[in-house]
Amino acid sequence: MMKTLSQPLFALCAVLFPLFVYAQEDTLNADGLFPKYNRPTYRMSAYDMRNFDKILSGELQPSTPVDSDMIRGAFQRAARIMELDYKVPPQYIISERFGLREPPINPLELHRSVNNLITTQWIHEDGECILFIKCNGDRPQIGLKEPRPDKSLHEIPKPVYTWARQVFGEGLFLDKMSDRDIEELKKRIDIWPEEEAEEVFNAHYVLTYPVKNKKAVYMGKYTHKMDMVILKWGEKMTVSFLVTKKGKRHLDQYIEDVKGAFRFKD
Repeated sequence: MMKTLSQPLFALCAVLFPLFVYAQEDTLNADGLFPKYNRPTYRMSAYDMRNFDKILSGELQPSTPVDSDMIRGAFQRAARIMELDYKVPPQYIISERFGLREPPINPLELHRSVNNLITTQWIHEDGECILFIKCNGDRPQIGLKEPRPDKSLHEIPKPVYTWARQVFGEGLFLDKMSDRDIEELKKRIDIWPEEEAEEVFNAHYVLTYPVKNKKAVYMGKYTHKMDMVILKWGEKMTVSFLVTKKGKRHLDQYIEDVKGAFRFKD
């Protein structure tokens, strides 16, 4: 899944990573992750499922996950479920799915604004912009072998607004919102004309809103500047733009990169 700037560069990273991961945990590894800040996600294959209840109760400690247990290809699976086509621009490196490490390594402000689980991060070659991409096609689908979008859904789901309010720092995602609350929130959200959403992403809706957090909340230099929510058939993809002070000047170009990268199927 991972796109590289050059094959020699990442071949070298793959060789050097085991030697330097503990010394340079803020260095990008072969999975597109920063070990100091990103926690890989693992499946349960190394655990004895007969002891699962004991593990949950704390009576038994689970075995330490190994590299073969790491969940890979989450973004491709999410895109397939959502019926989303994508093309990674050559100037980006993309990662496997990960969870953000807990505070104080990643500040609470970052957890509140992007949640914990990130489907993939796209890292621009200039080092001034990172995109956190989250898909609800990445969510568990219990009992469904191959879930498909519910094509009866055409409205903007209410959780889109409750999440935006949390990103604004004005409540929690699970807090109830009245219709009046939503109407007030809409005044601060840019909802694209439906024709533009269809033309650019073949989507039903695109919403963007600023994130007014002045502090660098990721790796000590990236500030969460803006969210873009792309919706079709109730399926949602959120792109969070994290930029440095220098990268902020080129935010429009990073947005154009995203516009050329994703398109929902008919």
